[in-house]
Amino acid sequence: MKYDIFISYRRQGGYETALPIVEKLRSAGYRVFFDLESLNSGKFNEQLYSVIDQVTDFVLVLPEGGLDRCKDEGDWVRNEIKRALQGKKNIIPVMLKGFVWPDTLPDDIGELPDFQGISASSPEHFDLAIQRLIGYLESKPKKPVRKWLTLGGIVLSIIMALTFAGYFTFLQLAKPVCKRVGTQMTFAMNVIHEMYRVSDEFNKTWESYILQRQKSSVVSQERLDVDFINDVNTFYIPEIKRICTDYPDFVGLSDYENFLIGFYNLDPADVAGLKFIVESQGQEFVDKFVLRTAVIQAKMFNTATLNTMREGDKAEENGMNLLYYGYLEFMANMPKQGWESHRQVASNWYLFPNTSETLSSEEYYQLAVKEQIKMEKAIESTKSLVEMLSNKLNYLEEYLSDMEREPTELEDRN
Repeated sequence: MKYDIFISYRRQGGYETALPIVEKLRSAGYRVFFDLESLNSGKFNEQLYSVIDQVTDFVLVLPEGGLDRCKDEGDWVRNEIKRALQGKKNIIPVMLKGFVWPDTLPDDIGELPDFQGISASSPEHFDLAIQRLIGYLESKPKKPVRKWLTLGGIVLSIIMALTFAGYFTFLQLAKPVCKRVGTQMTFAMNVIHEMYRVSDEFNKTWESYILQRQKSSVVSQERLDVDFINDVNTFYIPEIKRICTDYPDFVGLSDYENFLIGFYNLDPADVAGLKFIVESQGQEFVDKFVLRTAVIQAKMFNTATLNTMREGDKAEENGMNLLYYGYLEFMANMPKQGWESHRQVASNWYLFPNTSETLSSEEYYQLAVKEQIKMEKAIESTKSLVEMLSNKLNYLEEYLSDMEREPTELEDRN
């Protein structure tokens, strides 16, 4: 089989993001090589090199420390990059959260940092990162075939021969599968809302703490600081972890079930994508709480810092709205059975926008785009705060390093 794109990734830390990228690119019409499912029996290295030689684009997924092992001449990621460079492929690094370019790289892959890459460090930005990635590709997608017409060895000629009665039968068979998928998506959004609720309560507590601190004596301020940090470590962080463990480990869809839900124009990659966000979002909230304790440790209570954090809270709100509209965009194509779980729990989602459930998927998409634009504007100012904390305060770096050296239950679970 001919391929357009080769996905290179590190098994540890890269697989969980590489898989949704593969699904999205295939849905867009690209022929993507993914070694775990594309390799046939035979010599491993010869097959990989053969595919790299034939593709136009080489997508490199880089998790934290993703290039550290490249100093080893036998490292496969290094050898794949080397082969792509030799073949003058269009290399697109996809940099995940925590990735930093090493100070030095082996000579045979030393050109790698010169290639234009994209950042995929935040789950909320995943769809945006995919769009940017597609914009960097040189290969062209093949004429799209409706996803629900492609399953395993079923050829197009057989699908075209389906009668109207057969099509109607498949619609009926798809309904119970859609109900299960709808339940899974709704439970995922419920977990996200619960984590968002804790974060919203944290924001209110933070503002109350700041107001009290401004009116207090130095001694009282120190007591308030200790009490707030204690609340973060004994309530807010454990509560986020508890909520994350409530998300059930749903059984994945089979190829046949993916085929069935395609009759309602539902993309299986969206199901996997939302699960990925649930598993990642908890750590995003924990990181936010830790950052606030770092601000307290550093005594950075100036107006600019406080306003920057408020902008970050706005970006968080826009990000949650973006997720919700994306969820509704998916659910808009559901048969009524798929909405049953939503109607049981959505009345409790008071932090999400009060939006009609009768809009089209395109209308929800447009609402999501507006939230994304707002979020991107708000999040820019938060970057300066993180850089300021990192560059000016050496002891803060040691504090954060200590936090990272002690893996949390949430990180172990992910």
